[in-house]
Amino acid sequence: MATKKKCGTCGNVRTLGRGGICHECWQAERNVEKEPPQLWYDYTNQAWVCDGKYLRCAHEGPCDCYGTAHAGETADPALCLRR
Repeated sequence: MATKKKCGTCGNVRTLGRGGICHECWQAERNVEKEPPQLWYDYTNQAWVCDGKYLRCAHEGPCDCYGTAHAGETADPALCLRR
């Protein structure tokens, strides 16, 4: 028989899964509705921006475009237009 322990999320004593949380809390976390990412385009630097950060380009082979050079950096919202 499985050992019951205190859930790290709700605090109830239950059989826990991986991560130390009960099935109910695990399922609730999976079903949380998340807002879709905000996708923008910086026309000045010719690069895609997702949730305020520059994205790496999808060009084939080595590339020296702005998106590759600045991937993960915070973008200036004034330069971006929403898609």
